[in-house]
Amino acid sequence: MKRLLPLSLLITLSLSVGATTFYVKNGGNDGADGLSDATAWATIAKVNSVSLSSADSVLFKRNNIWRTEVLDPDAGVYYGAYGSGNKPLFLGSIQQNNTLDWTDLGGNIWENDNALFTVDVGNIIFNNEQSCGVKIVSATPTLDTQGEFWYDYDNDLIRMYSVGNPALYYSNIECALSVNAIKKNYLDNITFQNLDFRYWGVHVTEDTGNYIKFYDLDISYIGGADQGSYSGRFGNGLQFWQGNHDITIERCRFDNIYDAAITPQGFAGTYEVYNMWFRNNIITICEYSYEIWFLTGSNVHDIYFENNTCLYAGGGWGHDQRPDGHKGHHVNGTTYYSGNNSNLKIRNNIFYECTEAVYHAGQGGGLSGFDIDYNCVVTDGRIGEENSAIHVYETWAEWLAATSHDDNSITSNPLFSSINTLALSSSSPCIDVGIDVGIGFSGSAPDIGAIEYNYTPILSGDGLFGKSRLGIQLKDKDGKLITL
Repeated sequence: MKRLLPLSLLITLSLSVGATTFYVKNGGNDGADGLSDATAWATIAKVNSVSLSSADSVLFKRNNIWRTEVLDPDAGVYYGAYGSGNKPLFLGSIQQNNTLDWTDLGGNIWENDNALFTVDVGNIIFNNEQSCGVKIVSATPTLDTQGEFWYDYDNDLIRMYSVGNPALYYSNIECALSVNAIKKNYLDNITFQNLDFRYWGVHVTEDTGNYIKFYDLDISYIGGADQGSYSGRFGNGLQFWQGNHDITIERCRFDNIYDAAITPQGFAGTYEVYNMWFRNNIITICEYSYEIWFLTGSNVHDIYFENNTCLYAGGGWGHDQRPDGHKGHHVNGTTYYSGNNSNLKIRNNIFYECTEAVYHAGQGGGLSGFDIDYNCVVTDGRIGEENSAIHVYETWAEWLAATSHDDNSITSNPLFSSINTLALSSSSPCIDVGIDVGIGFSGSAPDIGAIEYNYTPILSGDGLFGKSRLGIQLKDKDGKLITL
């Protein structure tokens, strides 16, 4: 297995002597040189228009917000943050809080034909994440409940059911446009760190090149886009499509994703996927915490999902409005038709509560290529299922008897010290019971979960110990607070 350079060295290299650092802030000047805070650029459009060199850096000012501007990265460039405060916030939504935005059609149906609705609206977030709209995916919709909405492909508009003008009923309306936050590309050696992406209707990123690194990102309320002409819905946090290798995701926080927080995928075809490390991430209230999905002809190997903390799969805003039915799995694995399937590791993770099954495969034997062990699994739902309802393991004993997985895993409550930080308490059964996967630990053995107890490595970024979404209150699909 190829090992990555230490994070500190990677960042040092990306900010090395001879490279150029550019600054971007609200109120900046796109006509300036961008070489300091005083002469910072203003827009992502300006960043995209400049041909950046390998090892250059683009730093966005903290506590600043950019809205509906898609980042088009260059190969070899580091994209990060500067200043103090919350991470730079990249919103994929437009606010529709003016009563003039909405036209009364009668019968509590309100229409909005904003000029930016030339793309579908994947989700509507109300009142600063207190609740979300319910999207009706149909060519002939019936809207009869507060907050239900529909996108009209023929006329590029939305309609919503609301008792009174929506701008008066809600204090804030964010319409998530169905685009990606980061433009599709197949460029290599790009690093993203300390950025906050919210309210994008498709994915944060969909297709990337190789040697791509994602550190200390906050990713939330992503997805819900129609796959086209009312055929279904989709939307992942970080997705990698066919043929990627050397991808790293570490210390990121994912919350309220329509489909999967993290997912490498691919249709049938001859291609290779390898060297992916997904570690020390916190994943809450996503339909899938982790999905790995490949079909015939692909060669998939050396993919590591380790030391992550995953809570309440299927508990998010999209669960009850999915046209394809409930999913709600922490792990959705389908590599049954692909080749190799060696070193597909799922170890040292906390899987806490799900609406359906912790582990799911669409085909019988679909999890046979995985090494699943040293996890903490706590759920009132099913433990595993393969080939949908044909092979179902309702209990831990059934799962252990039928599979070669989780022999060294535990089923005790992980005992977090805080629902907000999800660090382990001193009495947690997850302490010192993991397996060494080469990422550092403080006791006699690694802990299970994203945050090693009593061990805070030196980080160049905020990570799981820093700012932005770490103080959030977890809310279920109905907007109710979640407590442990």
